[in-house]
Parts: sequence; C-alpha cells; structure tokens
Amino acid sequence: MTKASYKLTEYDGRYYFNDGTGYVLVDTGFNCHSCSLDGKIGPFSVSDQSPVLMGTLQFFLSNFLGPAKPEGQSPKAILYPLDMKTCLLKGDTITIDDSADNLPAHTCFLPFVNSSFPVFNGKCNGQPMKFYFDTGMRMAVVDDPGLAKKKSLGTIKEWIPLLPFHRYVDTPYYPAVFEFADGFQFEGHAEYDAGSQYISIARKASNINFDVFFGNEIFQQYDLFISSIPGKEGLALISKEGKGNKKVNDTAKKKTIARSKSQAIVLQEKLLKRICQETNEKRREAIECELLSRGIGFRVLKEGTLVVPAKNHDRQNTVVVCAHYDVYPGSKGYNDNGMSIIIILGMLDALPDNVEVVFTNGEERGMTGATEYLEDVQNTLKACINLDVCGCFDEVYLDPMNCEQAKNLAGCKKGTMPASDAMIFRINNIPAVCFSTGKADVEFQAGIALICQTMHMHSQDNDFSLLNFEMIPKVQEKVLELIGLINARRLTSYNTLFS
Repeated sequence: MTKASYKLTEYDGRYYFNDGTGYVLVDTGFNCHSCSLDGKIGPFSVSDQSPVLMGTLQFFLSNFLGPAKPEGQSPKAILYPLDMKTCLLKGDTITIDDSADNLPAHTCFLPFVNSSFPVFNGKCNGQPMKFYFDTGMRMAVVDDPGLAKKKSLGTIKEWIPLLPFHRYVDTPYYPAVFEFADGFQFEGHAEYDAGSQYISIARKASNINFDVFFGNEIFQQYDLFISSIPGKEGLALISKEGKGNKKVNDTAKKKTIARSKSQAIVLQEKLLKRICQETNEKRREAIECELLSRGIGFRVLKEGTLVVPAKNHDRQNTVVVCAHYDVYPGSKGYNDNGMSIIIILGMLDALPDNVEVVFTNGEERGMTGATEYLEDVQNTLKACINLDVCGCFDEVYLDPMNCEQAKNLAGCKKGTMPASDAMIFRINNIPAVCFSTGKADVEFQAGIALICQTMHMHSQDNDFSLLNFEMIPKVQEKVLELIGLINARRLTSYNTLFS
C-alpha cells in the first residue's frame, strides 16, 4: 500500500514527472505494463528486468518518443496508470496510489469498456464511437472521413511513431464536439487519421476495436482521475475552478460551454514555458530541442549564440531576424525575451531563403552575442530586424533606426527605443530596426516607459497573466511585411507553426 505525488512537467504534448532518479512518461496509450530501466518508479516496483523487455523499452524511448526530452533528458520509465489502483492528475501534480478504493467528487465518469485498456464509449460530432484515451496525443485523432470534409482550422506538428518513418508531420485539425455519459459534452479539436493507418496499427497491437485516440487537450479544462479500482475502471473528469463543460440540455439545445483558448494560443503558451528556463544554458537547450524536433539545422557560436543559416548563402543579401534568449538574473524572462523567441520560431517556415535567424546570448551583458555574430559573418549583411520585449499590450511598436524601408512601414507606432541588439548592427552601418509591443492609447515614449516596467529586473516580467498572445501574429505580419520591403517585394501570405 503505497502513495506518492510528483510535480508534472508538460513537454511536447506529453506529461512527465521526475521520481528522483529520472523522468517518467505518463502514457495511457502504452499497451503494456509500466516498465523502467531500473525496475522502479519512485517507491513502486514495476516490470521485470528481462533483456527482451529492457531492449523493447529502450527502443520505444529512443524511437517512438522521438526528440521529446524534458530538460534535455531521455525518460527512464513509462508509467501505465492502469497498473495502479488510481492516478490523479490535478493541476501540476500527479498522485499515484496502489491502494485507493474510492472516487473523488467528479463532473463526469467515463467507464472503460475493457478493464485493461482506457477505452470508453462516446460520440464525435454526433457519431457513436469508441474512444481510447492517450496522454501521448495533443488532441483527438479520429477515424472519420466526414471530419476532413469540414474546413480545417490549421495544422499542428504531431509526432507520428510509425515504423520505419517516425517523425513530426504537419497534420490538419478540425473543430469537434465530443459527447459522453449522461449527456456530458466537450468541445475541442480533432485530427483526421487519413486512411486509418495509425489507428489501425494500434487496433492490431491492442486487439481493441476503437475509432478515436482521445488526446490530452481535455486536460486544459479538467483534472483527471484514472481508476482501475475493480468495478470502477474508468476516467473521472474533475472540473477545474472556473473552467469545464456542463451537461447538455438536449431539449433546450443550449450550448453549455464557452470556447476555450484557440489551439494556437495553447501551444504558444506551452512553448513559452518550455523555453523560459531558469538559466541561459537551459533556455538555449530548449530552443535547440525545438529546432531539432522540426528537423531544422543550426550552429552554435562560442558564446552560445544560435544561428539558423539562410538557405541562400549570399551574405550581402542576407537579412537577419534576431532576438536574445538570455535572461536577467532572477527573472523568468517571459516578456524579456521569451515571447520574441516564440514569435520567430512560429514563422520559420514562412521566411524567404535569404533570411538568417539568430538567437543571441549576452544581450543583458552588453550585447556580446550580437557582437560575436557580426564578427563571425564579417559585417556583410543586408539588414537586421530585431525583436525585443514583444509580449504585452496591444500595438506593434517600431524603432526604424537607420532602415529607410522601415520608415515606410504602416500600421506601427514609431519612435526611438532603448538600446538593444539592433544597436550593434546599426553602429556597424548595417540597416537595423527593433520591434516591440506597447499600448495603443498612449504616446510612444509613454508607451516605452510602460514597456520598460515589463522588462528584466521588474517583477512584471515574471507575470504570465500580462502577456497578450494575440499580438504574436500581428508582430509576425509586420516583420514579414518589412522583409518584403527590404527585399523589394511584398509577401502576400504567411504561415506559422501554430496556424
């Protein structure tokens, strides 16, 4: 009779915890018993140590999980919750209990149709289906051709662990309404499993016939209680305070839920939290992991500056888009300068071939990263577009500096900003600009004063609630428009990682 609690870490759409000896993946979709390279998960003994099992586990961790590594570490174990009596995922904590005998108060209980697998009955967009709950999925994956006839909301990068081509794939996702026991309804998103390839393989592996992988998107609104108590095998959903859906009144046909944050913003929030680590080295490693997960090459300079090379290697026509990743000691750096990082990461696929992306280190220590980069490329650049403190308020701010094209860019509040990496380019006679975001209803310099209160040494830089994620596409649009002006052509469209 053992009970243990750990802090959960969400990374790349999956949930992990550190049991004191390494990271453990929580995976309801892993169709076997919990297993560990050292035979332990915290105080719990799991699996045997047979070479076959250990070889299988190592193969799974290295291949099926792909580049997803919390804190840069490969997980050492997989927890299959149905091995325990109960697992409670509440807030940012998981509580594992092999002796529990009751259910907590809950909004809805979804009984499993098979005590060995997390499969329950429900409907997707009105069609009866069987759902397999898989915490390895960001959102639902549905075997329903009718879904793809709807208008896609965008694409999401999903790791598809299918041999021999396990890799990230851009998959379209669609609006979906899921209905379960007692008229309970959840409104979310679903990917269409074209040709039923992924679901078909999983069906064969588990010998269970199901139509939907139900992803962890529901965890945005509900705490989860996974129960394997005899006679009470199922998934209990517990509404978080101020969130969650209600039961549907079929007679009145009322829509009982408010739309949750867009999938784009949810993903952006998660990416920002992954990047905003407590040390500059860990922040750089988080950016490296993100680039590696997308198959994007980069190089690292001596002082830690990350460079994603332009596809066109003509230096004199290279436009640099940059942002510093280093953080002022004691600050989480959400606004200074984590938001600028995810703005750039979200537009990598949209940048022209002559654009080089640079994530500098040392901006808070005299702009040493920008200096190092310019020395590396020998000052031969067409222009520099710097992003700094781009996370708060409601208007795009721009310091055109010595870039003539920027002076003609409409839709921005313009003026002179404090020193940033862009200054290093300017004093080396390279046309440079700096983007930020500030208040729309004040004069430029008054707006700058407010921006400065959300920077490094100020506590507001640690306040996640002050961030305005709706500014991300607005800044991206202006950056791409300016690149078009600099390249003497306008860009008419763009895509982001989250679109």
